[in-house]
Amino acid sequence: MMRSESLSSRKGSVFGLSGMWMNMMLKRDMIIMFVALAAYFLACIFPVILYFHDFGTVSSYMSDLITSGFTLVPFISAIYSIVVSVMLFDYLHSGASCAAAHSFPLTRGKLYRSSLVTGTILLLAPLVLIAAGMFALGLAAPSSRGADPAVILSGAACAKWFIDNALGSLFMFAVANLAGILAGRNIIHVLLAYLLNGIIGTVCILIDSYAESFIIGAKGAGLADKALYSNPFTWYMGVRQAGLSVKDMPMMLAFFAASVVITVITGILYKKIKLEREQNATVFPLVSDFLVILCSFCNMSGFGLLIAMLAGNGAAVLPLKIFLVARLISGVASFAVFRMIADSSVRIFHPRALVNFLAFVLITCVIFAFTCFDISGQADKVPLASEVSKVTVDTGSGFSTEIEFTEPDSIEKAISLHKTLLSDKEKLSGEGGDRVLDLYIEYEMKDGSVLERVYRIDDIGKFREAAEKVDDLMRCDEYMEKVQKIVDRIAFSNSASLSINTDTASVAVEPEDKMPLLTAYLKDRKENSVTYYQGLYFNDNYNADLKFNEQQEGIISCDSEFDINAENDNEYDSLALFFGKKDRHVLKFLKEKGYTEKIVKLEKNPEG
Repeated sequence: MMRSESLSSRKGSVFGLSGMWMNMMLKRDMIIMFVALAAYFLACIFPVILYFHDFGTVSSYMSDLITSGFTLVPFISAIYSIVVSVMLFDYLHSGASCAAAHSFPLTRGKLYRSSLVTGTILLLAPLVLIAAGMFALGLAAPSSRGADPAVILSGAACAKWFIDNALGSLFMFAVANLAGILAGRNIIHVLLAYLLNGIIGTVCILIDSYAESFIIGAKGAGLADKALYSNPFTWYMGVRQAGLSVKDMPMMLAFFAASVVITVITGILYKKIKLEREQNATVFPLVSDFLVILCSFCNMSGFGLLIAMLAGNGAAVLPLKIFLVARLISGVASFAVFRMIADSSVRIFHPRALVNFLAFVLITCVIFAFTCFDISGQADKVPLASEVSKVTVDTGSGFSTEIEFTEPDSIEKAISLHKTLLSDKEKLSGEGGDRVLDLYIEYEMKDGSVLERVYRIDDIGKFREAAEKVDDLMRCDEYMEKVQKIVDRIAFSNSASLSINTDTASVAVEPEDKMPLLTAYLKDRKENSVTYYQGLYFNDNYNADLKFNEQQEGIISCDSEFDINAENDNEYDSLALFFGKKDRHVLKFLKEKGYTEKIVKLEKNPEG
């Protein structure tokens, strides 16, 4: 009785919160905060202390850490957020403790808000202490190896680090709380918290995997990349990859708003919990059914794709029959297991479970129809030339890296190549041979839509019709004009250097010889076929030695400090142009300019 009075007294209640409840929870869970503080300390503070007088050794690591890059910190924060949620709401997952908590003269709203604020304190307190510690070390540690700790661990940088991790932790905490309200047991709370935090990414990856694995040429919808925006931590590491700036504020505010919305929804659901359902896996039957179907589908898909990939042995398109058999076996087993977990019983043969299973089968069939069996005909879709404004083609070899075509004649050639590829799909779906050609085609339509296709030609030497179409495209005027621009940038750039390389020789090309050599190579590219250059490429990859003296083969290597395909870009890039016996213009140039003699001499005496 005294306990109830203390919990409900006005003195213990401020701003709609129960001070006594918060104090009780903080005392009970304080040990968890110290464990988290120790983990943060080891990841953030200890490396600087260890190399206090040699900060340059850890400067790169600390730079990544302070910008919320790929370090242990996001994983510590994610785990800690879920643990805090489980500990705070564990009273919900026992019938006796749940009834006792709700028997106090406190409203459910006050209990929920008090637990929420307690969790926020537990999450943020370690982050505040660690941010202050890093800032203090930044001021105290001496500079070394050109790395200044006062700059890397400045007050602004540490404040941004705190904001990043606070927002990420609170977002995952909000999602974990939702899982806790939906779950009826602690173990389900943990599993559901991880599932809900990763559900968007999982579904997106599965959708792209189905499209890319069974529809010939499909590139997927890029949903796996978009899934990085579903969580602050994945966004920091996979998209932003730099410190917090003003331009990031809209996304940060979106994550904050999502956390608030999830928290409000969780509070509403908390008030609707029926205590008698707290021993079930989930307290809302519809949620239980949804999770059984979703988990069964994800588990079935993962197992089926794994078996198909192992059986496919690197094939561009996975073997459908093996996949379907694996899916059938794992699908039934997965549904049975997850239904048992949801029902807390092995007796799953009842009308509700049957309805769930039929829904599961129906959803699976619909997804299969549009992916594995492609009833919409996506694999055979080729646009009309009149509907296309631009085509981008990339064969990943030579100068053919992402060349854009806008002329009607060039677009027609690209479409003709596409149709030829689809005329013999058997050559696009096997394991690949000695002359695999990866071909990327992207159509930008006049209505603004985009159609992307990626094909792997098993053996370009045996698919002669496709090889001829590729040659037609790579010899057209528009292609050669764009390649000439690349050549000009390389030839007239002081930062770009050329060299002739074999396995045992490397000879630098003089600046004044860059343009003549590349021009000679372009002449040969127009005369020789794509199968010839693919053969040179694979001979170099699969044979032990590349000898100019014996085979008259080599590589014209270009090292550049800019992107060879961009007009204004300072990123490093490189280019490897293979040549051989049929490249008569290149061989003639090398001989006339004395490069042949230098290469042969180096091959005979590499150390000289």
